[in-house]
Amino acid sequence: MALENPSQSNKKNYAWIFFAAIVVGLSAFFKEFVLPKSPHTETSKASLHEMLQKASLDTNRKCPIVGDDPAFKLVSTEVGPNDIFVYNIVINFDSKQIDNNGFVNEYRPKLINAYQNSPQMKFFKENKVKLNYNYESKNGIPIAVISISPEDSI
Repeated sequence: MALENPSQSNKKNYAWIFFAAIVVGLSAFFKEFVLPKSPHTETSKASLHEMLQKASLDTNRKCPIVGDDPAFKLVSTEVGPNDIFVYNIVINFDSKQIDNNGFVNEYRPKLINAYQNSPQMKFFKENKVKLNYNYESKNGIPIAVISISPEDSI
């Protein structure tokens, strides 16, 4: 198991719910402000970057965001090079309690599945937006960076 804490056996289920809540919130924003634009022109590329920046700014105003499980906290978002949308998430565990490889092996397929199959992710897929999920422990030690893109499959 990725999170080694028997009293917290439902962490992966709550993390999935937390992730879904973030996706739904951001997708509502994108549906309202971005989807009417054509995703493949030079003008829309500038608009895409602007919309991603606005989404990040709006999300950051609400941060930190804690879902049903207080072990996962979205602390910020940002737009990286090439319009990569980045989620910065703190896991409320000491880094010694987390099996980094197990964590990635457990969560990456779920994130890919959501990216590929969730209607809320349509905007990201159509615009070929790559997502990075940066996870760090409560003591500030990086745990994992999980990157998801339209080319990924499970």
